[in-house]
Amino acid sequence: MSRNTIAFCAFAILVATAAWVHSWFRTPKLAGTGNSAQERGLHIDATSLDFGEVWEVDRFDWQLPVRNTSAEVIEVVDVMTSCHCHEADPRKFVLQPGSTTVVKLTLDLTARQTGEQGLSHRPFSSPVYFVLKGQPGLPEPVMVSGRVRSWLTADERSIHFGEEAVSGGQPRVRFVGVKAHIPVTGIRASAPPGVATVTVHPVAAGEGKYRLAISPGPELPPGQFKFDVVIDAVGTDGQTLPGVKMTAVGSMSPPARMLPSQVLFGARPVGSSADAELTLTVPAGEKWSVERIDVESVDVRVEPVNGGLVSMCYRVRQQVREKGDRSNKVWFVVAREGELDRPLKIEVTISYTGIGPEGPAKSEEGGS
Repeated sequence: MSRNTIAFCAFAILVATAAWVHSWFRTPKLAGTGNSAQERGLHIDATSLDFGEVWEVDRFDWQLPVRNTSAEVIEVVDVMTSCHCHEADPRKFVLQPGSTTVVKLTLDLTARQTGEQGLSHRPFSSPVYFVLKGQPGLPEPVMVSGRVRSWLTADERSIHFGEEAVSGGQPRVRFVGVKAHIPVTGIRASAPPGVATVTVHPVAAGEGKYRLAISPGPELPPGQFKFDVVIDAVGTDGQTLPGVKMTAVGSMSPPARMLPSQVLFGARPVGSSADAELTLTVPAGEKWSVERIDVESVDVRVEPVNGGLVSMCYRVRQQVREKGDRSNKVWFVVAREGELDRPLKIEVTISYTGIGPEGPAKSEEGGS
């Protein structure tokens, strides 16, 4: 290769490199977030990304001045945030070269990471994404961060009762520890009236330690429930200081249940039948009776095991007459002694898969 050829190639490489560098600098860039091509040209001062140390609240307002440092117009088509941020305003805006727009954030400082329960001081950070027009993909975020102080902390942020609570039965209680991290005269805890009760028990009041007893109201009807428990601190000056909010969830079980509530016979030959036993369970010491049994299909028969509707055990027999997945329902109408005017309807689902026909008709025991 001649010296002239080498010189020409070197010159071509230099021109191409210069053109790429010029193009890179003309593309908008978000200073302070690394080399994200999607955010070039926007600038946020580092001091605006750190809100310092603040008290824990569920709505904390913070402002981000966003400046266009490029020579081109930049259009922000969306400001995306995490679940730690209630809102960002504005979500869309256009920045002329050299201009600035203030984005107002409302952050939820109550959010905690795993292992942060009980900490009086903890770090906080929340990503903010500036999505620019015409630039594909999710851009690199800027991180708004600081440190959060808490007046109160609780051992748990949510309480799960499962299906333990029984409508009309004895209350089911969950206990949660609470710690005050500042001098207080006490704490206040509340739940929606008629839905739940919560009581406060000092454990070591001089050390700011308390225990809450939380219980869903037994008067709740059968079905899912969800409620919030709000816990506030009372300062030495009598002022109420916002503290902790916990969510309780669960399901109220009916006072009387038929077990199992679902009978799964699986694959059964067409022309056969399958049997299973059901047991009526009621609270200890109570007397219940079955007033009526309704069936969805004539292919289902239900009979008391010991005879008579006062029996607590029943045999259900499913005739398999069709191929494929099938399900039927049986309803037991029951009532507590002395409350015949307030009957309870219990539903049982029976499922099977008809196959065949194969072999002679037969009766098999089963259920789940």
